[in-house]
Amino acid sequence: MKKSIKKALSLLLVFVLIVLSASSAFAANGKPTPVIVVSGMSAYPLLNDNDESVYPMSDEKIINDVFKMITPLAASLAKNDWSIFGKYGTKPIHDLFEDVKCDENGDSVYGVHAKTFPENSGNYPDTFADGATNEAGVVHAIANKIGFENTYFFYYDFRMNPLDLADELDVMVQKAMAETGSDKVSLFAMSFGGMITTSYMHKYGTQHLKNVVFGSTAFNGVEMVGRLLSGDINIKLADALTYLETFIRNYGFVSNFIGISAAALEKYAGKVGKSVDDYLASIIEVLKYPAFSEVFMDTFAHFQGMWCLMPAEYFEDAKAFMKTTTELSDAFLENVEAYLYSVQAKNEEIIKAAQADGVNVSIIGAYGYAGIPLTDSSQNRTDTLIDTYLMTGNCAVAPMGKTVSDIDYSKENACKEHNHISTDGAIDASVGFIPETTWVIKYMGHVEYDITTQASALAVWVVTSEDAVDVHSDSRFPQFVELDRRSGAFISLTDGVDIPESEENQVSKLTLFVNFIEKILSFILKFIGIGMVK
Repeated sequence: MKKSIKKALSLLLVFVLIVLSASSAFAANGKPTPVIVVSGMSAYPLLNDNDESVYPMSDEKIINDVFKMITPLAASLAKNDWSIFGKYGTKPIHDLFEDVKCDENGDSVYGVHAKTFPENSGNYPDTFADGATNEAGVVHAIANKIGFENTYFFYYDFRMNPLDLADELDVMVQKAMAETGSDKVSLFAMSFGGMITTSYMHKYGTQHLKNVVFGSTAFNGVEMVGRLLSGDINIKLADALTYLETFIRNYGFVSNFIGISAAALEKYAGKVGKSVDDYLASIIEVLKYPAFSEVFMDTFAHFQGMWCLMPAEYFEDAKAFMKTTTELSDAFLENVEAYLYSVQAKNEEIIKAAQADGVNVSIIGAYGYAGIPLTDSSQNRTDTLIDTYLMTGNCAVAPMGKTVSDIDYSKENACKEHNHISTDGAIDASVGFIPETTWVIKYMGHVEYDITTQASALAVWVVTSEDAVDVHSDSRFPQFVELDRRSGAFISLTDGVDIPESEENQVSKLTLFVNFIEKILSFILKFIGIGMVK
């Protein structure tokens, strides 16, 4: 009896998924353009030869290595001698990443590989049918519109060079076209995926592309990465508090706890006769070399993908600094240089050439958060990780607490005299790569396209549109918006544009109904012990 119930419920779930996604997919013209979501890094595991996850690390491994750090940390605090932690505390951190380390050429030492999804997303219901945010949520939302059988997900080994990963993306492009009978695909690139997408456009052209959307991507690099790989570390208490403030502004009790902790740190630093910033600077000076030699020597510094995350302007400084901490082959550095100067430095040229070829190229960026407080780039506006000015194609973006009227930048405007300045004064998009097709969302975290919000609705609308769209096409999606994190609705930050009250950016009833049915059926299946349908 139990088996028959399981079978019936499984068939019901499959039927609901197929019918609902198909009804939305084929309502318009019967044949949607397939979409490939190009993932960000670290979305899914890196696996060993036994298909066991080695990154992220197991809880047991993390706890074991954290315990190894407690004694040297306590000794350093007690004696105010951070060389103790530098000698004994950094090795456990290095050991956490032992399995994913690469050699001087950037090749995996232990043959670790990425979990991949070579078939259409309908073959992975456990992964995508319940996806709510980030990569899985984007796949789910797009599949609700065009069908799971027309939606693909590209994942990869993020340690590799984007130019090499572009070859793997081309395989999926060809597969998606062959399976769907389409002569084009659309790409929704997320985070690191933007680097792979521009590399693909550079190597393979744009003849097979319809829509290309860069969603919170690092295609122009991440300033913090460039500074870190150049050894330029600078931690200030004020910057750390500013960073935390953007996350906790609605949680007073957390703010109070952080304030107490900051006061305790100031008191401790005072006992040794230093200001907090001077005390932190002295710790960094002691730990800088052991941290880079132990933690970066075999791991991050040997990932070509990590080097490609830096803006090209930092490359020479990073080479000079890393020569003092690790050994990298000439081939490694030449491959990184090839990406930085053949692709990243030519992003604007690549994008505008694609537009000239008839490809609809769009950018969706985000801001509202300070940078991670490890370098002097922490005052940049970010989406918690990537600098907004870089992810939006070099739009003018004011530092935290300032407006564009406070900064110097070229104000040449070739944008049909449209106003491209956000009403909070934080951003002027007129100087970006593609002002007419660049959207910017305030208070959306990195790749946080939650399926119940209008951020997700915007992403789906842009990447699945059969016609070209821009920031003036639909008043539901003006160029600058603030995301209400409680309701998921957009609030306009675009001068002269009011989002219609009748549609105050509510998620579509179809999407909500699909999500509700899927969650109910999924819960029932899991409750009786079979999980999602395989």
